[in-house]
Amino acid sequence: MPGGMGALFGIVAGFFTLIAAQNHKAKRDREAHKERQQEEKRLLAAGLNGELRAVITIFKTRADGLRQTASILRKKDQQIKEQQLPIPQEPHTERAFYKANAGKLSLLGANLTKHVTLMYEALAATNRMASTIDPTTIATLIDTLPNTADSLKKRIPGISDLADRLEAVAQGEDDPGPKVF
Repeated sequence: MPGGMGALFGIVAGFFTLIAAQNHKAKRDREAHKERQQEEKRLLAAGLNGELRAVITIFKTRADGLRQTASILRKKDQQIKEQQLPIPQEPHTERAFYKANAGKLSLLGANLTKHVTLMYEALAATNRMASTIDPTTIATLIDTLPNTADSLKKRIPGISDLADRLEAVAQGEDDPGPKVF
């Protein structure tokens, strides 16, 4: 092989080696990016799952407390039942994790993102409605508390279903889809 041809062959071989190395690096970078996204997806799902499990606990505790309060108030004499009082405000579910990570919801996929958003907006609406209730009499409160407790209990299966879906994703599984929605 003449000297010039060997040099040209070396340059061409070096060029193809460089391209192959860059392609390999790009492939590794894409795989690393995909792995980071999968990990972010699992962490996001785990955080939302934890937050929704806390909401379930809060709703169960509130419902039980409301029923107990109604039971205690029923035993009071008629004079106290006519007194005006403000309805105790429900402590808001802050949704701190959801708020901090709302921009990452698309990692969960369209269907799960839709259901997470629907659930959190429903929780926000519940909080807004609870904060607008006017003062009432104890007698009215006695009638209202069991219905409010029932309303909270009815929300739990939907929240639990969504939390189960998020738990599956957090464990690296596919979203099993809604069972309750």
